[in-house]
Amino acid sequence: MKKIALFGEIVRDTWPIWLTVFGGALWLLWLHSLPPTVVLDAKHWECTMAVPDGINTRCTEYNYKGK
Repeated sequence: MKKIALFGEIVRDTWPIWLTVFGGALWLLWLHSLPPTVVLDAKHWECTMAVPDGINTRCTEYNYKGK
């Protein structure tokens, strides 16, 4: 029982560190689960195939125009 009480005291005294470690780990897991993002500009890319997406359209195929 003494070891459990000692462990409890250690956790109680160092909870900000544990909270930071676990919060950082959860943040990294969330960041890793995000889909990759790519930004294409109209100067170098053109949409060659679009599909309806509700009231908008979504481009599914792009061609590189060059520089």
